[in-house]
Amino acid sequence: MWLLSLLLALESCAFSTNGYITSCEPVLGKDSLRPAVCGKCHIEVKDGKLLITPAEDCPAYQVYKCTTREGKTFFINTLGCRPYKEKN
Repeated sequence: MWLLSLLLALESCAFSTNGYITSCEPVLGKDSLRPAVCGKCHIEVKDGKLLITPAEDCPAYQVYKCTTREGKTFFINTLGCRPYKEKN
């Protein structure tokens, strides 16, 4: 929760990873079942950085699979708004 409070206090926040982000692709398709909650942030890649901006509207919940230049992947969703690794 402290991270969300910090995000809401800032206009935008760039999450720093150990590598350049090459892409973040949505995981949930148009017809996927998803929680009936508003997302709390917008997620995009700009100039190789992951930008997490607080949502003022009510974006649909989405999960993104992001890839670094080194080929490592991680996930981030619009509710938790922080990167996590897939559990094996």
